[in-house]
Amino acid sequence: MNVKIFTGLAIAALLTACGGSSDHTQGPQGTWSTECINGNIKTYVFDRNATLILEDYSDENCTDKRSDLTLKFNTLYDPKLKTTSSGVEASKVSLTLASDVTITLHNNDLIEVYEVMCSQQNWAVGQATSIMACGGGLAAVVALFDKTLPMLLYIDGNNLYTSIINEPKGDDGFPSDVNYEKPYMKQ
Repeated sequence: MNVKIFTGLAIAALLTACGGSSDHTQGPQGTWSTECINGNIKTYVFDRNATLILEDYSDENCTDKRSDLTLKFNTLYDPKLKTTSSGVEASKVSLTLASDVTITLHNNDLIEVYEVMCSQQNWAVGQATSIMACGGGLAAVVALFDKTLPMLLYIDGNNLYTSIINEPKGDDGFPSDVNYEKPYMKQ
């Protein structure tokens, strides 16, 4: 048998045995944002991985942006869906911090505050600045995401529902349900 044909058949058999590449669970694609809630907007950008952007505003209507906290995650989707405690089938995803955690300031008044909280960095309006080497309260933010986080994702039409990061985990290590109170809407 020709080596090229044999290699092609071996690869095809391997893909078939693994369920093929199209058989694995894939997460949502695109951009999903919450509405303004208590002066904050949360946005997930899903492509091959996930980016979480937490926008902070000085007002309850989210018109005067103060800062953005941006976290980039590697994602690993479990091919098996989980039936949640509310009875829906949700995707299981493990998020692992992929790179820097950055803050972008949009208000000159915050520069002095952040210079005190993290004097190791040069803070400027409109510039994404790493907080990975900062101490104090900013180190606590990084520590929250310094491990693999199990999360559930459920899509219903144009709404994405996620589990709460600190929610107690079930026997499988994943939360038992998603949070229906604060959906992310497809943008």
